[in-house]
This record gives sequence, structure tokens and C-alpha cells, in this order.
Amino acid sequence: MEKEAIAKAWVWEKAKDIPSWLTPSKDVYYLSHKWKEEGKTSFMDFGTGLGRHAIYFASEGFEVKAFDLSPEAVETLKKRRGALPIEVKLSDMHHVDYPDECVDALLAYHVVSHTNRKGIDLVVGEIYRLLKPQGEFFLDLCAKDGWMFTSSGYPKLDEDTVISQEEGPEYGVPHLCVNLEDIKAIFKGFSLLSVEKIISYDEAGKEKYRHYWILGKKE
Repeated sequence: MEKEAIAKAWVWEKAKDIPSWLTPSKDVYYLSHKWKEEGKTSFMDFGTGLGRHAIYFASEGFEVKAFDLSPEAVETLKKRRGALPIEVKLSDMHHVDYPDECVDALLAYHVVSHTNRKGIDLVVGEIYRLLKPQGEFFLDLCAKDGWMFTSSGYPKLDEDTVISQEEGPEYGVPHLCVNLEDIKAIFKGFSLLSVEKIISYDEAGKEKYRHYWILGKKE
């Protein structure tokens, strides 16, 4: 059983020219509209990668804070942000270098699964600390019934975490996998507003990943 919290950055040098990592995901258009309608003005891109979501939310009028564990990612966003109001730091998601209750909306897109069972408790504690009262988060976690956990043969860090062996930017990166009961336990300090399971496919119609998409609120 892995006793220490583990996290590892993507090797963004291997993904920085892939268009999909520079384009906002479809979910953020709904979220930016929802959060603006609710009067939210400050936003954190929790594990920003190349900054696609930090840049989008800043362009929509949010005051943006962002961080990543990858120096390559942080330097790329600094170059791409231009005059947009984006503060970006090099930081670990287990101990984020921003003050308490500094934002009222937070997005962690393909980020918080990249730890182990010990680490996710630290991550969720940080999300709670960073959000203002009534603040909301949106994030995803890998599903335990996906091929990565059930049949990939990837080595395990603990009973819930596998280490990716897929060649590319996340080779060697841990992937925590959960089910619905795990989610309820992990986020017991929040109000869960929605939990959806999403299955993604490649261009040939083969299943790629299963994720839970989670929207929650700090009361």
C-alpha cells in the first residue's frame, strides 16, 4: 500500500503542438455562462497545462489564477497570456501556492486523477481551502470500470491507482480510479450538484477512457 501522496507532471514538451490541448473543452462554455450568471468573478485553473482554460476564462472577464507542476506548462502560459489578467505559478496540487478562499470558481480538467489515494485527500482539502463559501468546482476522475483499471495490466501504486504505461506525455503518471461510492466519500465535505459518467471514444469507435465529471459546491 502506497503510504505517501504521489503526483507527477505531464511531459508537456510531448503535447504542446497537439491542437486539442490548446482549445477549450466543450464543458467550459456552459460553466463560464453558469458562473457569470451566478455573479462569480474569480476563477482558478487548477493544473492549467498549456493554459487553454485559463485563457478562455480570462477572455470571458474572470480574474484568473492558475498553476501547474510542469515548468514547461507554466512558461508556455506566461508566453500565451498576453495582456490577459492571469496570475500563474509553479505549484503542486497537494500544496497550492495561493491563499485561502481566493476564488469562487475552480476547474480541474484531467488533473486530480494524477495522484494516488493518499494524495486525493490532500487535493480535495486544497480545493476546499481555496474556494470561497458557496464557491463551486468542476473536475473529473477516472472510473474504475474503465479498461485502464480493469484490464490494462498497468502496475498499481495502491488498490485504487495505476501508473500509465501509454507512450506520450503521461507515461509513468499515476491515475487514481474511483466508483460512485468513492466519490461520495472523497467529497463528503462538499455538496455534490451533479456526477456524470462519460465514455470517450477514438476516431475508430474504440473506447478510450471512462471518467466521472463532478460539479460540487462549498457550503
